[in-house]
Amino acid sequence: MKLSPAKKKKKIKRAKYKVWKVLSAYIRIKYADKDGYVTCYTCGKKMYWKKMQAGHAIPGRANDILYDEEIIRPQCRRCNIMQQGNLHIFAVKIMEEKNKQGIDGLKWFKSKIYNRHSVNYSLKELHELIEKYKNLLVKEVKKRNINIEEVKTFLNMKIKV
Repeated sequence: MKLSPAKKKKKIKRAKYKVWKVLSAYIRIKYADKDGYVTCYTCGKKMYWKKMQAGHAIPGRANDILYDEEIIRPQCRRCNIMQQGNLHIFAVKIMEEKNKQGIDGLKWFKSKIYNRHSVNYSLKELHELIEKYKNLLVKEVKKRNINIEEVKTFLNMKIKV
């Protein structure tokens, strides 16, 4: 059965939200300590993973940025929202990270900014991303003293363990 354009648009919007919700939780838990506490990437404030947010080194909500794990790190609400990402600190830190990996951080960051492209995910691709991040999330949760039921409740989603 073929969906009407309006229903398809609504389903895609809902799937994009789910991808972000799972990816955001994954990022926060990935950078958390064994007890689930994570440090804000830009100011150093430490909070439980559920109280933190996932911020981007490059502003914008376009799909090519929104789901780019390389430029997403845990941030407190103050840095992410009130300070609009605290980008001057975020950019320097992420470039330093890349330099430590043997990658020219400045060149890498410029390529992220200037080589952006429009991405239009299909519903199938979005569902694949949801499953990908659910699986990565479960792996990260298992490494820590975080209850998977707490994560399921937070996401309001079913997750296979």
